Amino acid sequence: MHYKPGTRWATVEEARKVLAKLPTHHAAALAFAFAVGAEPAAVWRARREDVSDPEKQEIVRVRGTKRATRDRPVPVITADQREMLSFAEKHGTGKEGVLFAPWPNIPRDLAIACTKANVEHMTPVDARRSYAHWMKDAGVRQEDLAVAMGHSSMAMLDRVYGRAVKADELLARFTKAAAERRVALRVIEGGKGNARPKSKARKAG
Repeated sequence: MHYKPGTRWATVEEARKVLAKLPTHHAAALAFAFAVGAEPAAVWRARREDVSDPEKQEIVRVRGTKRATRDRPVPVITADQREMLSFAEKHGTGKEGVLFAPWPNIPRDLAIACTKANVEHMTPVDARRSYAHWMKDAGVRQEDLAVAMGHSSMAMLDRVYGRAVKADELLARFTKAAAERRVALRVIEGGKGNARPKSKARKAG
């Protein structure tokens, strides 16, 4: 499939497959990006203290620099996040408190790993986009996700990260929304006897 910049995001399973095809110290940096939505510059600024106890940690600091909002706290709420953060903490090989060592040929190495994993091509920025989709699927509100990703508004999320770009994803979101609506209606009807009044039969004239 032809790669289209700005639209690619990976499923958790795809991410795991690609990470498995990279050297562990490189996979550690990419796992961090997947886990907390860190932009490339923030990955290389990460410090070991930011991921001090991945199994229990509820907040990770992401040290972005583009604007004030980019230095931010990112909640850790899923098992997949914890797994990737644990891997990052264990295999990061940076020095003097820095979590990751430099990775000079990221696009090339990542392209090779994707090919080996039989996964559609992706870039480090696509890891950030993947994080956004995972968090939305976990039920995180758009306005909260914008803060965690360092955006000053929801405009970028609406334009890029929040878009359902795959047919199966769009179907899944519609199906999920419809199911949640049906559950909500059952709760309302169960709690009030029958919240929706039945239409009255017309009297014979």
